[in-house]
Amino acid sequence: SAILPIKAVQELMRNLGDEGTVSFVLGANQVLFDIDGILIATRLIEGEFPNFRQLLPEGYSNRLTMSRQRLMEAVRRVGLLARDNTPVKLEFNPALGGVVLSSSSPDLGQAHEAIEAQYEGEEITVAFNPNYLADGLAAATGDNVRVEVRDGLKPGVVKGDNDEFTYLVMPVRLPAPVG
Repeated sequence: SAILPIKAVQELMRNLGDEGTVSFVLGANQVLFDIDGILIATRLIEGEFPNFRQLLPEGYSNRLTMSRQRLMEAVRRVGLLARDNTPVKLEFNPALGGVVLSSSSPDLGQAHEAIEAQYEGEEITVAFNPNYLADGLAAATGDNVRVEVRDGLKPGVVKGDNDEFTYLVMPVRLPAPVG
């Protein structure tokens, strides 16, 4: 096994296209790829890839299912006010039948957006970095997406229409309310 820099993988994908043959030679510190005569060499990243499977619980008790595109657009809109690592809060509410996204910045103001969706679970609020959440939504496959969370402190997952894609996203700890 080897860990590759993301830029090297992007370059491989760009040169490979939809079809093609790749051969490679793996050395101690680098790897050389040959894509139909195009040679790409890159250094390997040292270390062990984290065991992300241990972060995935057996099941999630709170599950939001909705249009991937609609949620992605809402995260981007509400995330416009999320400056300096300000998270976007997602308030899952079975009584409302969906999710309310919100973000605030002292200098820019507040943003709120409610979206109808199929939601199973208890009322819960969780916050994510909007860029990380948007990346997971963009990478998911299919028209619909599932966002599954246990609570506001444990990792959540984004899944596409099928279970072939799972994106692990870590929540941001919200400050405790005052008073």
